[in-house]
Amino acid sequence: MTTWLIRAAIAAAVVAGIILAYTAWRDSLIAQGDAQGAARVQAQWDQDKIERAAETIKAVAQARAQEQAHTQKVQEALNAANTRAQKAQAAAAAARRTADSLRDDLNTARTDLPSASCSSIREYTATLNGIFGECTREVERLAAAAQGHASDALTLQQAWPRSNP
Repeated sequence: MTTWLIRAAIAAAVVAGIILAYTAWRDSLIAQGDAQGAARVQAQWDQDKIERAAETIKAVAQARAQEQAHTQKVQEALNAANTRAQKAQAAAAAARRTADSLRDDLNTARTDLPSASCSSIREYTATLNGIFGECTREVERLAAAAQGHASDALTLQQAWPRSNP
């Protein structure tokens, strides 16, 4: 009976060893699977982060391009407005010089009028009539210059950002 007990004890030890080996093997497979799964999850996470970063970079680049285009339009509109303002200032300076010259001529004529002959007074009146006609035309030109306000509005419209459909 002792041999039988020894054999049973050996068999029990072998079965226990097999169970322990199987359990260790199973645990190592589970650990290996966990590590592989964690690596896959981490790799997917990293890939998602890379894709989000690329999308962000692309969006920032697009926003910068739009901002630069808008800034360029604003600068072009401001340059055009400055050119128009310079032309208007030059025209105003020329008009001022003409008005000053005319004022001097009228002052001279006023001092000469009492001693003037009838024909020179007629000539003076005709000249004044011509000057009045020029003044009328100048008033019409000033009315047209009011179009400058429309130009300012156009400048603002051209510089205003537009959404791209």
